[in-house]
Amino acid sequence: MSSNEDEKLKAARILIVDDDPDVRTIARLSLQKSGFTHVDTTDRPMIAINKIEWGKADLVLLDWRMPEIKGIDILRNVRRTNKITPIIMLTAEDRVENVREAVAAGATDYIVKPWSTPVLVEKVLNALRNRKTNDDLIEW
Repeated sequence: MSSNEDEKLKAARILIVDDDPDVRTIARLSLQKSGFTHVDTTDRPMIAINKIEWGKADLVLLDWRMPEIKGIDILRNVRRTNKITPIIMLTAEDRVENVREAVAAGATDYIVKPWSTPVLVEKVLNALRNRKTNDDLIEW
């Protein structure tokens, strides 16, 4: 894919959902410094669910463990009605069982904390590329 096409992908609306303000800030700044122009964050699961269900996010970075509701439960919930929006799970645990559970529930990908900015950006771009390929309804 050309860098011009990647630049268009960087206009996607990205939602970061994590209860840790430091993780939200680091992820947001990493993506913004890499050229992503629409990055939103929340620590509130219901806001995330509503944004995903109403199509207000083109890609979601979703924390596995949050106090109110687990990210994996949010993933299962939204996948009932939205199978298109890429959702990348964020977790501090690098366990094969978690990866399998996330993929089975509909996760697009999985990132272990702490991550490097190049890994984060590449996983986000790959998920957006695949969505664009598989979803003719998106207007870029």
